Amino acid sequence: AKWFYEVLGLPILKMTDSGKRGSINKETLLKIHGSHPAIPTYRAWAEADTLLSTFLIPNEGKDWITYSLQQSTTETGRLSCVSPNMQNWPPDIRRIIVGPPGHLMHTDDYSKFEACIAAAIAHDEGLLQTFREGGDPYRSLGLMLGFDPTALDSSGHSYKIVKTMFLARLYGAGALKIQEIARRDGL
Repeated sequence: AKWFYEVLGLPILKMTDSGKRGSINKETLLKIHGSHPAIPTYRAWAEADTLLSTFLIPNEGKDWITYSLQQSTTETGRLSCVSPNMQNWPPDIRRIIVGPPGHLMHTDDYSKFEACIAAAIAHDEGLLQTFREGGDPYRSLGLMLGFDPTALDSSGHSYKIVKTMFLARLYGAGALKIQEIARRDGL
C-alpha cells in the first residue's frame, strides 16, 4: 500500500479497517485500475498468490485431498464443506485436481439451485423460462424490480443486493434480519 500511495502518489479512495493506511483490496484497485500500469500486474500477482497460498500449497505433496461434509452446522440446513472448504475453491483450481489413474473425478455445482427450486414450487413462469433459456435468475429478478441492466452483471453491487435479499427472504429472514444482512454486507 505504501508503494501505491506514497511512491506512486495514487489517490487513496478507501482506508483499511484500522484507518492507518490506504486500502489495496480488489474493489479499490478496480476503481484505480487505469491510474498506473503496475496495478493490473499487481492484481494478477495478488490473485495468483492467493490461489497458491490458499488452495494449492496447503495440499502440496498429498496423494488425496479429503474433506468433510456437514449438514447440521448451518442455520439453513445447507451442506457445508470443511477441512478444506472445497465449496470455495475457484473453478480454475478445481480443474487441476484430477482423479487417480483409471478413475474419474466428478464435481457438482449447485449454482442458483435455490432460485430454481423456488421458481418450480411457486410456478413462476418468468423465472422458469429464465432457467429454460440458461439465464441468470438474479439478473432476471433485478430486471423485474427495475434495476439498471448494466448494473446487473454477477460481480456488480445491484446483483449482490438482488441475490442476497432473495435468498434471505427465501430462507425466512424477516425485515430486521434483512436489514442486519444489508448493513453487514454494505448493501
